[in-house]
Amino acid sequence: MGHATGRAWGSRSTCWRPRSRPGPGKTRAEAASLGGNPANAQVVLDAAVRAHPANIRLRWALCEVLRRNPTPENRDALIEQLQAIVDIAPRNLAARLALTRELLGAERLAEARKQVEWIEASGVAPDEQSRSLIAGVLAAISSGEAR
Repeated sequence: MGHATGRAWGSRSTCWRPRSRPGPGKTRAEAASLGGNPANAQVVLDAAVRAHPANIRLRWALCEVLRRNPTPENRDALIEQLQAIVDIAPRNLAARLALTRELLGAERLAEARKQVEWIEASGVAPDEQSRSLIAGVLAAISSGEAR
């Protein structure tokens, strides 16, 4: 019997499922992408993200598809998806660094600076070498040479 529910463990109402389960949308998108149809993968993932906006795995998968097909529109969408991941999980250093990289590439230096400053102030940079790199990035942004 299930813990405190009186139901069997395998029953639908007591099955444990991860909160960020990717679901069939990610599977269909992966199949489309592997089948040589990245545009369809993007459409499927975009719909899946709209249906499950808090699902970070889906957003990362969409980021990968957008990154593989670099267009100005896709860069904007990629930045939007990375920003959403950072909004959902502010201490996600990988997402914040990826967002910073894309912002720098789009020459959105003020926004990139805010991301780097957040990393510096938050203490999520794990060691002295990371902190030194952050200081270097901030200096490059200040001088206008960060690209």
